[in-house]
Amino acid sequence: DAFYSDSQYIGFGFAYKQTSATELRITQAFPDSPAAEVGFARGDWLLTVGGRAVAELLSTGEFDTVFGPEQEGVSVDVTWRDLAGAQHRATMVKRKVTIPTVSQTAILDAGGTRVGYLHFRNFVQPSVAALDAAFARLRDGGAEQLVLDLRYNGGGLVSVAQHLASLIAGPTTVGKVF
Repeated sequence: DAFYSDSQYIGFGFAYKQTSATELRITQAFPDSPAAEVGFARGDWLLTVGGRAVAELLSTGEFDTVFGPEQEGVSVDVTWRDLAGAQHRATMVKRKVTIPTVSQTAILDAGGTRVGYLHFRNFVQPSVAALDAAFARLRDGGAEQLVLDLRYNGGGLVSVAQHLASLIAGPTTVGKVF
């Protein structure tokens, strides 16, 4: 319920992707989350969790349980390597994490055309206000075209999808039926 009504969940605030049989890479660190606060960034390699090597956890099938239950206060020690090659170590503690539904809005110049870019994460109730604000920014910035980035979008409410579609299509007029 908290996810769909507030775009929130209990966790550390990051997502990852397995890139080989022995390697995991960070794909996202949500703003103001435990993961962002310790310094996780997109592209970092996760090396250990709870003192155990990621490669070992993957090979034994234990990785899915290593982060503990979905309860506030659960902690885990992690080590990771950033894109510059530096290794880091930290302890993260689970808490409520808010996923920003619109994570990036920009206006780019593409050969004289103003192109709006919108990275949209999930179709949940808080998205309506975030989408309204993002489209106002794009409109005020003179965007003529739109790139809608739905990477990592897990779906959600049909009503929010309808709202997004109406923002993209623009206002409609109701004609007479003959």
